[in-house]
Amino acid sequence: GVRQPSAQLRPTAVMTAARAPAAPPAAEAAPAAATVAATIATDDASPDDGDELAGASPSRRSGSHRSQTAVTLFDLSGAARAAIDAARQRAEPAPEAAAAITDALLEAGAEAGEGPAGFPWSRVARAIPVVGGLVLLALFALDSPLLPALAGPQLLLSVYYLIGGLVLTVGSLLPMPHRMRAALATAAGAVPMFVAGPVVGGVGGWRGLAAALVVLVLPGALLLRARVTGSRLARALVGAGVVLATLVYAVPDEGVVPLSLAVGLLDSGTVPGIITGVLFVLPLVLVLATLTAFAGEGSTGFGNLWAVLVLLNAAGAIVLAGSARDELSLVHLGVALGAAGAAAAVGVADLLDPEAHLA
Repeated sequence: GVRQPSAQLRPTAVMTAARAPAAPPAAEAAPAAATVAATIATDDASPDDGDELAGASPSRRSGSHRSQTAVTLFDLSGAARAAIDAARQRAEPAPEAAAAITDALLEAGAEAGEGPAGFPWSRVARAIPVVGGLVLLALFALDSPLLPALAGPQLLLSVYYLIGGLVLTVGSLLPMPHRMRAALATAAGAVPMFVAGPVVGGVGGWRGLAAALVVLVLPGALLLRARVTGSRLARALVGAGVVLATLVYAVPDEGVVPLSLAVGLLDSGTVPGIITGVLFVLPLVLVLATLTAFAGEGSTGFGNLWAVLVLLNAAGAIVLAGSARDELSLVHLGVALGAAGAAAAVGVADLLDPEAHLA
């Protein structure tokens, strides 16, 4: 018959499993299972196996036979298999243990800067300002030959391309508190928006300020809404942005309602008039579409998509205006608005997130 291993030569894992308590606590179920697995792995990788694989003689293994010392998943004696099966049934993890394991994995993922779906937000939040800063530095390099001839707002913008580019790039690479980095990205990225505010749609005064606030806050709120689907603050800011943008179009300007002017252009019947009307009313339509943020917590509300489109629409309007007027400075301003606006959106999203951890 098959020789059964003696009690003195049984592996540690088998002896531990045979003497296991009837019902280990839920909090200890997972560590106990890990200990048993580690012990079995240690027994599998014992020096005896190494000697056998290396062709060593049995005398070098202190007279022990492999069948007496190695217990693996594929080579178990009847007694060892029965003991391990019985211990496994008694040490079955309770629901509380399974929940604890799940919470630990989620916490580990959060510490790694990843969302529930593995979205590496912490890395993206640092990469976008770096890219935006490099774009601003490239714009400064393009404007540098013209610096002696620049004056007024154009000169200030060129200087901003240098300073803002350095702030965004260096601030994202240096180690600093997470919220401080987000504040730098928000402040540096907001400058082109308030400069371009009066240019978008040819509006000025409070309308230009309102347009700048919408472009600054709305994308960041949408990004937060996509990540933290239950955020009430994100929904409130999206709603405030929609109301503010609607006021820009609905409040009369010198007795003329801008929205009615856009409708007149659409009804003009001419191709240039229709195109102008569509471009004029497109920002409002896009902002109204962001109301999907009020969908249930089970969806992202298309937050990421609308955030990107809002920024592209604002930057594209400036680029088109500069191309139509043949003004290179306006084209550069549009590009700067897109790059810095993306950095500001990430900064706003992190500032509004109450659970943002320190980097």
